[in-house]
Amino acid sequence: MSPQCSACGQETVFIPQYQQWYCPRCQRYQLLQPAMPMYYSPIQYYGTQFYAPQTPPQAELQQPAQPPVTGPTHQTASNRISASFAMRQSSDELISTKWVWAIMLFQIVFPLSAAIALYAVLTDASVSITDTGFLLALILAVLLLSIGLAVSHSYLIYRLIRRRDSHIGRDSILMEGMSEYLDAVSLKTRIDLNVERWTMTTIRLGNFGVPRSASLWAVLTALIGVIPFVGIFFLIYSMMFLTKDVHEHDERQRALNAQFRQGLMKAGKVSEPSPAWLPLPRRDAATYIILTVLSVGLFLPYWWYVNIEDLNTHMKNQWAFEESLAKAVQADG
Repeated sequence: MSPQCSACGQETVFIPQYQQWYCPRCQRYQLLQPAMPMYYSPIQYYGTQFYAPQTPPQAELQQPAQPPVTGPTHQTASNRISASFAMRQSSDELISTKWVWAIMLFQIVFPLSAAIALYAVLTDASVSITDTGFLLALILAVLLLSIGLAVSHSYLIYRLIRRRDSHIGRDSILMEGMSEYLDAVSLKTRIDLNVERWTMTTIRLGNFGVPRSASLWAVLTALIGVIPFVGIFFLIYSMMFLTKDVHEHDERQRALNAQFRQGLMKAGKVSEPSPAWLPLPRRDAATYIILTVLSVGLFLPYWWYVNIEDLNTHMKNQWAFEESLAKAVQADG
């Protein structure tokens, strides 16, 4: 039984953060007699000085001007988690790996076919490189190839970065709801979950991934068709941070989910660990850059495939975890 408020008789709530009993009705901390600090004053007894307890000064009994709230409730945390689930359809987009074939067409197949055709034409004695019709056809072919290369690469970069930003934004809401939910469980059950809660807060408030401007990077990548070397630089750089960000995000999310599940198990809300969430394969972006440069871009389609599939895999793993999370929240409600 919780001690009752001395003023209104309402049952008080223990606040683990402050190690005090709190009355929600009066919005005041309860200074119970066992928890009162003991003050000692010196007394003399047959020439020997002792210290006897005395009543603390009245100033020490003053309440805080604005006592903090008791913490999040189960309902508010559940609403935040449900809101993140509702955003899944618009934020978590599974991009088909068939886009890699479009990249290969404009980056490898078409240029290689054009080079073979150009060689065949130039070796034909009846055709001269100075012919007007031939020059116009060559310029048109190069122009169409440049446009196709720029559009395909910039559009796919736009979609990859846009879904990265939207997914991380949804995850920030989900993580905040999970932290609030564990706070509410700790407050309701009065079980010490400080280690799990503080670890989750540290992960959540860390550098979880800064937003990238999908439109900006798409425009910079489209420079491949105008200034090839500049466009290729921005393309490789965007591919690099896409590879790096998804793996860091996956590691942080798995660590936070493990702490959350551990807290629920300690509170008796669940009886088994979270579903298996295997880490993504390790990708070394520096190695991929070197391979892309040494292969004159022939390695780039595989790099596209990796960036598409890794985030697809991460989102599928997270959806499986969220299904178990939804069941735990509903059961507790």
